[in-house]
Amino acid sequence: MLAPLKNKKKIDIIFDKGEIINKGPILLKFYDFNDTENGYAVSVPKKHFKSAVSRNKIKRQLREIINKQAAIKNGIGFFIIYNSPEKTQFSKLKAITESLLDKLVDKTS
Repeated sequence: MLAPLKNKKKIDIIFDKGEIINKGPILLKFYDFNDTENGYAVSVPKKHFKSAVSRNKIKRQLREIINKQAAIKNGIGFFIIYNSPEKTQFSKLKAITESLLDKLVDKTS
């Protein structure tokens, strides 16, 4: 089961030692911790979207897409960063995120 990643040490390890997969406006950083918990975090930088309403909407959409994915191996922690100043339609965002998560599954299996 995917759960939000809240452990500061794990987040630091993802950014220090993790691998990167990039596609379109989304950057995915991940690290295989080889334990039993999966974790994820979503970030939308304030420099791209000043309005908290816009940032939170994109975060909610990304979390919804991630929670419907069940094929991620245990022990993987990943961080999704939305790096575009333009809003993306949900259908396009879903297609990009699902393809990134499929690449993540391929790389970690």
